[in-house]
Amino acid sequence: MKLSRRAKEAIKTALAATIAIGIALSLDWENAKWAGFAVAFVSLATIGQSFTKAVLRILGTLFGAAFTLFILGLYPQERWMFMIVLTMYLGFCAYRMTRSRHQYFWQVSGFVCAIVLGAVGPDPANGFHMAMNRTQVTGLGILVYTVVTLLLWPVSSQPLFAKVTDTLASTQQQMLAALLKSLSGEDEREKIQILRTQVLQAQSSFNHLMEGAISDTYEVWEVRYQWRRYASFSEKLTESMERLWESLDALQGVDLHRLTSNLDDAAAELNMRLSQIHLMLTGKVSEQRPVAMTTRLADDVVRTLPPLQKAALMSTHARLTELFVLTKTLYDIVSDIRGGDHPVEIPEPPKTNGCFLPDPDGLKCAFFVMLNMWLAFLAVIYIDALPGGYNLLAITGSLSLAVVTVPQLPMKFVYPPLVIGLVVGGVSYAVIMPHLSTFFGLSILLFAGVFGFCYVFSEPKQMLGKAAGLALFFTMTTVTNHQSYSILLVTTLTLMFCIPVFITTYSVHVPFSNRPEKVFLCLLRRYFRSCRVLISGFNQIPPAHRSWFQRVLYSYHLREIETMPRKISSWIMFIDSRNLQGTTPQQIQAVQFSMLTLSYRMQELLEEQNTSHAPGLEQDAQLILEDWHKVMLQEFAILATAPGTDRVAQFRRDISEAFKRFEERIESLLDKKGNLLKSEKDSASCYRLVGACRGVSDAMIRYTENSAAINWQPWHEERF
Repeated sequence: MKLSRRAKEAIKTALAATIAIGIALSLDWENAKWAGFAVAFVSLATIGQSFTKAVLRILGTLFGAAFTLFILGLYPQERWMFMIVLTMYLGFCAYRMTRSRHQYFWQVSGFVCAIVLGAVGPDPANGFHMAMNRTQVTGLGILVYTVVTLLLWPVSSQPLFAKVTDTLASTQQQMLAALLKSLSGEDEREKIQILRTQVLQAQSSFNHLMEGAISDTYEVWEVRYQWRRYASFSEKLTESMERLWESLDALQGVDLHRLTSNLDDAAAELNMRLSQIHLMLTGKVSEQRPVAMTTRLADDVVRTLPPLQKAALMSTHARLTELFVLTKTLYDIVSDIRGGDHPVEIPEPPKTNGCFLPDPDGLKCAFFVMLNMWLAFLAVIYIDALPGGYNLLAITGSLSLAVVTVPQLPMKFVYPPLVIGLVVGGVSYAVIMPHLSTFFGLSILLFAGVFGFCYVFSEPKQMLGKAAGLALFFTMTTVTNHQSYSILLVTTLTLMFCIPVFITTYSVHVPFSNRPEKVFLCLLRRYFRSCRVLISGFNQIPPAHRSWFQRVLYSYHLREIETMPRKISSWIMFIDSRNLQGTTPQQIQAVQFSMLTLSYRMQELLEEQNTSHAPGLEQDAQLILEDWHKVMLQEFAILATAPGTDRVAQFRRDISEAFKRFEERIESLLDKKGNLLKSEKDSASCYRLVGACRGVSDAMIRYTENSAAINWQPWHEERF
């Protein structure tokens, strides 16, 4: 009988959980159900992904258990200080989950601490015993699942990783080819729009699968540093192509073949490099090597261009030069991965800002977890005979940290598995298990229960619900060597689990709403506030004269505009446009793409702030920019308050008129003081400034046009 991949994964998980619980019972370990938890929560589609998660789980368990003993040693009988330290630690774990590449490590270390301390409660004498028991049972579950995965239908990450790598290289090659055709005058806009989405999706899949392939494939692990550099520079290549794409609008009607003497040769060289990279990634030998080349401008013809076209040409030339550098670097990295026979020098990936920059989204997640823990703690203290007692802290902390992993996921996806887990576990405990006298019968029950959960809830969006449902199933069955049965256990556990679910459901919406459309609007406001802050300091304070606080503030808002389009894209897929009349998914996607364009343009403008211009023109250029600068500040201020504006005509008129005045004044200034541009560097710097201002203006107009196509009124309505 041919089994589907879905059925095979469910069988492996169920078999490993049953064996792990059986071994724990044979060794007479307490809380054998924790071995089942470990198996259920580390099971993923491939060996590498599962191994990575298993390692993070055991390390997180050790770290969480150690911190548990630390808290118990500090405050064994001071419950308020005990709770303050515990909630601060869980809040820290929740914050790190949003910032760290090893998200699962912090999740495990947080909920292990909550579970052990919740089980210990007001009696810390058994704290060390509970921590050690949790560690050994978790390690057993991970070990059993590892062995089962290796022996039964092993699925390596390498084939899927190779497929995604091939897709990424292929789509990047196609997108660059379409961009170069557009430079030659062909209309490739529709094709480029499709390829942009495909490249971003392939990039995300590649980054997700790379760590799994490093874990389970020796060939990939051996060159893991090169693969990580490839991922970094591949993202830079995608970003550079996005910027080149946005430069094409300003070059409409311009014959680039007349302005560049070797455009066709440069395009052929770039296409050849990406094709050879793609060839090597598929395991073949490169037949050609990169040739040192760059585009050469025809200076005598370029001087006759209007300032704006000259600025656009300078920007395009800079992007092409950047593409030559990036493609050469990627070629060298892939050649080194494939064991090339010539030495290469691979640069380190660009380093990020080393100072601490708080993340509002991470702080929000930390507040969410800490609020839930305090609500559960106050309920335990002030409500008599509350079901579960201090165990509520364990359940609330674990559920809250699980919600933080995918904050976009509505709680409605969690309720069905929870209800099924309660019903199946309760019926198994009260009706079936009293008739079982051997482990053979119990193993059939456990296998059937775990298999059913893993098979029914196998979709990625159901992972959180599946984990919660399995946790309830194992808890309700309460498997021990000395089994006793009481219907009060079923009712008590049911009521005990309902309280954390109610607390979590409440805090998801109060005080901050987690509805995707509300979060989308909130992120838009934050984005435009950061744009306004950044542009308010443009050409006002030179970088060398900024204080430490001003540098940190600048870095914070710069990171906001760089990362916000990606954050918003993670919420877009959860927006239900059926509840938003007058809105389609394509319109929302268009808004997100226009934000991405504006981010690139803002970064180009801010880069010019760090560039010294011709000394004789700096003061005059600042005066000319004041009018345009004032208008842009006003428009950003409006969008920071109401990002869904319908003032398209007014925006277009204000921005266009401001930039027209800027264009006229810069032309007059260059006519009068053009002799101050004594070098090609001064000339290019001046025209890049003009092009950067033009790019921000056009991106703002494009955003307002895409925004006006959406009916924003339903977005502000409350729904229950």
